[in-house]
Amino acid sequence: MEFITQFFQALKSPKTAFVLFLFSGALLFVPIDRLGLEQPEFTDTYQTQILLVFYLSSAILVLEIVIWAVLTIRAPFQRRAKEKAYHERIEKIFYSLNLEELCVLWVMTQHGTKTIKADYNNHVMVSLRQKDALDLLPGPHNVNEAHHYMSDALYELVAELGYERMPEDFRNSATFEDDVREIVRRSTDWRV
Repeated sequence: MEFITQFFQALKSPKTAFVLFLFSGALLFVPIDRLGLEQPEFTDTYQTQILLVFYLSSAILVLEIVIWAVLTIRAPFQRRAKEKAYHERIEKIFYSLNLEELCVLWVMTQHGTKTIKADYNNHVMVSLRQKDALDLLPGPHNVNEAHHYMSDALYELVAELGYERMPEDFRNSATFEDDVREIVRRSTDWRV
């Protein structure tokens, strides 16, 4: 019984199954006597076992081909579904931003940067990290400040729609730039 278990363990590998398929197929179907060679003695004695190995290895290879074909056909659909889910998640993050959070991200896009050094414990930065709008850059950080970065997809969305998403009276106020600057300073500076 142990031999059969080891045999099936070896057949789990498609490479081993392919080698056994070729070897058993050659023993069964190649006209060795026409090539001027002698038929090996064990082929007559073990012809049933060789035929069984041939069928099992061919079945495993057919199964591997079917699995490969299914995965290849499904791959573009899965990739599109993942991309769609990712973009939906980014839109959900964008539309969940309050004015302070939106101002911080919008100023980053206006300065053409995807990173910002900001107060680690500020409630706006904590909220942005919890919403996955910003992540911490790896590496050493100051006790009070840390480098944060924004994903490319969110950066593009904020750059495109961030200004329009701000309340109209806020956008049209005479002190818009000063208000935005003050919001960003309060949200990022640890000394505030």
